[in-house]
Amino acid sequence: MEHFTVTPPAILKKIFGSMMAFGLAFAAIMWYFAYHNVANASIGHVILGLVFFVIGFVVYAYAVRWKIEVKGNELSVHYLLKPTKKIPVSNITQIIIGGRMQLTMIAGGKKLAVVDYLCDNYEKLAEYFRLHGIKMRKL
Repeated sequence: MEHFTVTPPAILKKIFGSMMAFGLAFAAIMWYFAYHNVANASIGHVILGLVFFVIGFVVYAYAVRWKIEVKGNELSVHYLLKPTKKIPVSNITQIIIGGRMQLTMIAGGKKLAVVDYLCDNYEKLAEYFRLHGIKMRKL
């Protein structure tokens, strides 16, 4: 019984976690300067810092939440805003390999998930599909 998890690259969490911290620190410093009328800082600088924070937060939340768990013959796809989908591997009808080597899983005529080749355990997932006889085609 195989068990592994496909997750976004670990560096994604580090980069966007840092971006989140930078945006919050920048907004706090600019708010202090704007409040005390120092160095021509304005509320626009504060908003810029908050925009950096929000972008970093959204991507960080995506990187933490999104994953595909493989347990034996069942796949669990965890999305950011949608509920988790559990699907037997036999329901996956085909895998489309895109131009950038991303795997697009099709189940019941609908796209289930797209896995980029930079994801951790990408090779294990591709081999798992080959072993289960799911047809793969390149675009």
